Amino acid sequence: EPDRYVLVFNGEIYNYLELRAELADQHGAVFATDGDGEAILAAYHYWGAAALTRLRGMFAFAL
Repeated sequence: EPDRYVLVFNGEIYNYLELRAELADQHGAVFATDGDGEAILAAYHYWGAAALTRLRGMFAFAL
């Protein structure tokens, strides 16, 4: 559902490439951009609040 979430994000997710690969492999996630913010959205969509423990970096966001 492309209109389900809105994300305001500042910072950097250091492990976003690994997260994107895992989300694509395990859940079939498809990404429209190369950015790390999209990894936050997909992680929350598939893992819920547990996604927060998987994010590594310096960042702040509101979802």
